[in-house]
Amino acid sequence: MSRTLYIFTAIFLGFSVYAVSDVHAEPVPVSTCSEAHVFVKVDSRKPNGKAWDYKGGAPDITISLNGRWASVCRDSYTCERDIHVTSADVRVVIFDQDIHEHDEIAVGNAKIPSERRIGAAFVKLICNR
Repeated sequence: MSRTLYIFTAIFLGFSVYAVSDVHAEPVPVSTCSEAHVFVKVDSRKPNGKAWDYKGGAPDITISLNGRWASVCRDSYTCERDIHVTSADVRVVIFDQDIHEHDEIAVGNAKIPSERRIGAAFVKLICNR
C-alpha cells in the first residue's frame, strides 16, 4: 500500500510550522498543541510494598502537568485526563490523595509526546489538540 504524504507549511510570527500527515502520522508538534492527554497506570503497591490506601484499596490518583491539576480518579490503578499545556517539556506530579497524608506516586520531567516510567507509575503523554 503506497502512502501519500502531505506537507503543509505555515508561517506564524516568522517561524515555520510543519504538519505531516500519512497513514502512520506522527504526533502534532507541541507548538500547535494546547492540551495533553495523560494516561497513568500506577503500580499495585507502593515502593515499600504496602497498599496505597487503608484496607488495601486502590489509590485516588491526582495528576498535575506544570502545576495544572486534573480531577481525581478515585479508587483506581489507572487514570486518563486532558490537561492544558503550553510547553513540550512538562513537570509531572502524581499522587494518591488521602484524607491525612498524600502518598507520592511519581514526580519527574517528561516531554510531549512520550511514554515512560516515572516513580511508581507508567505515564503516557500525547498531544490531544
